[in-house]
Amino acid sequence: MNRIDRLTGTLLLLQTRHSLNATDIAIHWEISERTVYRDLAALSEAGVPIVFEPEIGYRLMGGYEMRPIMLSEAEALSLFMSAELAEKFADISLKESLSTALLKIRSVLPETQQNQLESFKKSMGIWLNESHNAGHTETLIPLHRAVIERRCLKLQYNKRSLGKISERIVEPLGVLYYTGHWHLIAFCRLRNDYRDFRMDRMKSWYVMDETYTGHHDFSVETFLENFGHDDSLFEIRVEVSPVQLARLKRDLMVPPLEEKELPSGHTELTLQGFSVDWTAYWLISYGTAVKVVSPQELAWKIREIAQDISKQYKNS
Repeated sequence: MNRIDRLTGTLLLLQTRHSLNATDIAIHWEISERTVYRDLAALSEAGVPIVFEPEIGYRLMGGYEMRPIMLSEAEALSLFMSAELAEKFADISLKESLSTALLKIRSVLPETQQNQLESFKKSMGIWLNESHNAGHTETLIPLHRAVIERRCLKLQYNKRSLGKISERIVEPLGVLYYTGHWHLIAFCRLRNDYRDFRMDRMKSWYVMDETYTGHHDFSVETFLENFGHDDSLFEIRVEVSPVQLARLKRDLMVPPLEEKELPSGHTELTLQGFSVDWTAYWLISYGTAVKVVSPQELAWKIREIAQDISKQYKNS
C-alpha cells in the first residue's frame, strides 16, 4: 500500500473511532510506531485537526468531518460485489437498509464509475435455490437492536425441528451466520445457560420491555471455541471420500479435532457430536461417501435408518 492510501485510511480510522493510540494504528497497517508518528504529523501539516490526550490517544477535533472520497475502481467493484452477495444472504430488514446505503454511495460516484458498476452488475450472477432462503423474515436488524439495547426476547422454539415447541425468555448476546443459517446466541433462562438458537426454528418471537444485566465479558467467539469442549458431546471418527470432504467440513460448526489423510485417498476426521440420532440422520445424507469408524452405536443407528429406508422402497 502506498503512503497516500495509508494516510487516507488512517484518517478514516480516526473518523470512525473515538480514539486510537499509536500501537493500534501500527498493528492495523503492520508498520512501526515511528512510521505512525510521521503519518500523523503529515496529516496535521495538511490541516487535519488531530488532538492527543494522555492515556487516551489520538482523536479528531470535534466537528471535523472528511468529505466523501473518490473510490478507486477496485474499491467500488469490491463494495458492490459484497453487496450482491449480501443481497442473496440477508433478510428483509438488512436488504432495505443496504439498498438505501448503496444508493447514497452511488450518488457521489462520477458518471464513468456508475456506468462501470452497471456493466459489472449485468455481468455477474449469484444463484441460490429457494430452500436456502426459506424462513427469512424481517429479523436481523430488530434482533441486533435487542442485543445492543440489552432487551429480553420471548420466543417459541422448535428444538432440532422435531415439532416440540418450547416457550423461553432469553437474553440475546450475539448473532452469527454458519452452516447455511443465521443463529441467535443468548442466555436461556429456561436452561440457565448459554444456548445457540437457529433463527429458522424460532416459530415466533418478540422484543420485551424488560432489560437484562450482566454478561459483560461474554464473547460469541469464545462461546464457539468452547462449544467443542462441552461435556455432553461425544467423539466421532469418520472416513470421508474426496468428493464430499469439502461439503462436510463446510457444514461443521467447529473445525475437526483431528484430520488425517489415508492411503486410500480418503480422509479420516475426528469430530464432536451432541446427539447420536441427529448425527446419524445428518451423516446418512452423504450416502456411501462417509463411513463411521466409531462409535459403534452411531454406526448401528445409521444401519437401522438405512434398513428402514430399504424396507420402505422394497416393493417399489
